[in-house]
Amino acid sequence: MTFLIILTYERIFLTVAVALLIYLWFQHKFTYWSRRGVSGPTPVFPFGNIKDVISKKQQFFQPYIDSYFKYKHLPYVGMYSFHRPVLLINDLDIAKQILVKDFEHFQSRGTYSGGIGDRLAANLFNIYGNRWKSLRLKMTPTFTPGKLKTMFRIVEDIANQALHYVSMLQSNGEAIDFSDFYSKYAMEIIGSIGFGVECSGFKNPKSDFYVLGHEYFDHKSFYWRTIRAFAFFAPDLFHSLKIRRISSQIEDFYYGIVKNTVEHREHHNYRRNDFLQSLIELKNGQVIDEKGTVNSTDYKLPNTNLLIEKDTLVFVPIHAIHMDPEIFPNPEKFDPERFTPENKAKLHPCHWMPVDLKSTKVYE
Repeated sequence: MTFLIILTYERIFLTVAVALLIYLWFQHKFTYWSRRGVSGPTPVFPFGNIKDVISKKQQFFQPYIDSYFKYKHLPYVGMYSFHRPVLLINDLDIAKQILVKDFEHFQSRGTYSGGIGDRLAANLFNIYGNRWKSLRLKMTPTFTPGKLKTMFRIVEDIANQALHYVSMLQSNGEAIDFSDFYSKYAMEIIGSIGFGVECSGFKNPKSDFYVLGHEYFDHKSFYWRTIRAFAFFAPDLFHSLKIRRISSQIEDFYYGIVKNTVEHREHHNYRRNDFLQSLIELKNGQVIDEKGTVNSTDYKLPNTNLLIEKDTLVFVPIHAIHMDPEIFPNPEKFDPERFTPENKAKLHPCHWMPVDLKSTKVYE
């Protein structure tokens, strides 16, 4: 009996000791920015500055948007995604330096590019470094004006289908859900130009291509939503564990479409003026040799004493900048006059970048 009591106390002691060590480790991590003289919001164990995101009280990037408005008098702000340091860039000249002039240091988007067999995840948006550079150089010819012009006929046909669909809804007195409409329209173009298949999404919104396409971007499964979220918040951990970030059902479906379409075209010597055809030509030897390397180092922020260490995630809060009334008065109002030639001439090059938020990290 005495032995069991001693064993129980030992387990309690070890549990408390491990918990205390974890807590102290996090607290040390949370001093990363203060040790470098960078101000920012106080992190909360163990979430850093994203507690409300994890608890679903805020949307994904809201903490960074809030910090922009609270600290926009500062050129940059130190934040944390769990234990991971994140540098929020408020100064637009610094943003331009990072996103344009010194891009060779920031080629990674800071997201997990997929585990073993994660074929859809390892794309141009997720991969980085020489692997990204090589693939981008090979694919550049597929985006020339001449190539894009040959695909215009397909886009035009889909646009006419979309107009017919809207006209049909109107004649039937049905309301038009524009979010759903543009989703169908985008999916049709992606399917036709990217995969070489006609989805018929306007006639059959429950097609596998349409349903699984939505599932790829907005998982209904709690498991896969969690995996995708933590693949962003903790990519280094996911990289070590080689965890898949896309379900095998989605992976197998789209891979099967591409595989079967390519085999059909090559077997029957069939050509179609779409993006997939350009990739087939690329696969058959029409490539560009890789030249140059990326910059295997830390980054000294110009005109400051701040050294951004490799693997540090860097955010430029474009959504917050777009909604800044000091930059765009009455930002929630639709006002095309903001972009007249006269008004555009007054804007900083980084005042208008039509994405919600740009993220990157120092290339490792």
